[in-house]
Amino acid sequence: MSKILILGGSGFLGQHLVNKMQGNYDFSFTAHDSKDFSDRIDILQPHSYEPLLENTDTVVNLIGQIDTDLQKFVQTNIVGSTNLLKSSKKNNVKKIILVSTINVYGDNKDRPSKETDELKPQSNYGMVKMINEKLYENFSNLYGINITILRLAGVFGPGKVKGFFPQMISAVHNKDIILRPYNNGNHTRDLIYVDDAINGIIQSINYNTSGTNIFNISTGKRYSVNELISITEKISNTKINIEYMDDKFDEESIWANNSKAQEMLDFVPQTTLEDGIRKTLT
Repeated sequence: MSKILILGGSGFLGQHLVNKMQGNYDFSFTAHDSKDFSDRIDILQPHSYEPLLENTDTVVNLIGQIDTDLQKFVQTNIVGSTNLLKSSKKNNVKKIILVSTINVYGDNKDRPSKETDELKPQSNYGMVKMINEKLYENFSNLYGINITILRLAGVFGPGKVKGFFPQMISAVHNKDIILRPYNNGNHTRDLIYVDDAINGIIQSINYNTSGTNIFNISTGKRYSVNELISITEKISNTKINIEYMDDKFDEESIWANNSKAQEMLDFVPQTTLEDGIRKTLT
């Protein structure tokens, strides 16, 4: 039976992944950040997690999602990943799955980005994730550890607390909350429901790889924030309190082609945006 270590098990994605894996798949796993480990695991301190790597075949790294503290975000992704890669080599881990983001592509208004496209991130978030990916890819080239990089679209669903989507859901339930979309709500994003994202991660666990493999876990579709608000208002039969902002903080359009994941991972998103919003609202 394959042994899997999930780093970041208490986060939004981690909780959904652990819940999906429990009792449904033929492998054992340990979820970092569960009640047993949360008080003593720190990706910046290798001694805190190295014992868990013993006899581990696959590591799923969900740590290092977006953080408003840039210094902490950089340390977690760059220093933390360097630690993890060295520790994995020392413990003969066969495969590491890094959960990254389609934000590494940067602005693309003409077509959904492919894995072979040049990376041109414009935000700090996308830039740090791009550097993080390069660390993993280089480590694979040097030491032969199999690396799978999953570039996730904007994940939404029940339990998410950070980002525009949960703010919008809160604004549906609380009239005192004012939603403030930047760029007047015109920027577009590829959005994927959490269950579909989790299925993509699990498919990548089951997929036999060698070297570095990169997959977009996305829908290949894009919606403007204004469209997202309109759909949510219609489904919830609620008028959201909105104050639009002219500021443009990052890319106007980020979306990604998922044909490679469809072909190689048998990954096909099952949840429409409308259905995902309904599930999130209930």
